[in-house]
Amino acid sequence: MKSSIIGVILISSFLLTSCSSERDERSQSERVALETLTQVAPDGSSKIKKVRADLDDAKGTLAEEGKYSCCIKDACDFCALHEASCTCYKDLTAGEHVCIECYAGWQQGKGTDPKIKKENVTTSFVGHEHSR
Repeated sequence: MKSSIIGVILISSFLLTSCSSERDERSQSERVALETLTQVAPDGSSKIKKVRADLDDAKGTLAEEGKYSCCIKDACDFCALHEASCTCYKDLTAGEHVCIECYAGWQQGKGTDPKIKKENVTTSFVGHEHSR
């Protein structure tokens, strides 16, 4: 997967630089692409770990503020990234749709409420928005 990301970055940078009319712009684009490659190629996982830690921290803060009430073990990322809150547990207990990540979690046996059967969990597959 790392090599795929690197390949996309290289191809993108070369396509972008080939469209440049000035040599200085191309040199700068090539330098930025190379800097990006050196950041991703050796240990891209450290950046991913930081993003994961930041996201988990944000979800914890939202939960403390009463804005994140997920219905699966290892609370979903979908709602945090798309809504900056999670109402899936409340929605689920009200018979409404949950986000696609929570739906998938329930189908994999990761639901948090033993009184709810996975067959009763639904999602719209089109979109999931929280009421504001």
